Amino acid sequence: NSNWHDILFSSLWSRKFPQAVRDEIIASARSEFLERGTETNRQGEPFAGLVCLLSGEMHVVGTARCRGELLLGIHRPGEWTGFLAALDRG
Repeated sequence: NSNWHDILFSSLWSRKFPQAVRDEIIASARSEFLERGTETNRQGEPFAGLVCLLSGEMHVVGTARCRGELLLGIHRPGEWTGFLAALDRG
């Protein structure tokens, strides 16, 4: 358990969380193994929560009308995503 706790709070952003926030994240977190190519969420879908990558890498892909899919970013262990969806609820 402490290994994934260390990863969750390794970023510059998350390591500054007060202990009460850390405790709440740990209590509500769930770990999920995803196969390569699995989508975690799509633009316009309801907000599903923030995601912190524990291992591997996650590609963030957007779509453009004239160009198809565009690679917007790559997340690695300890990095969080889902902020924009949190702000606009999807």
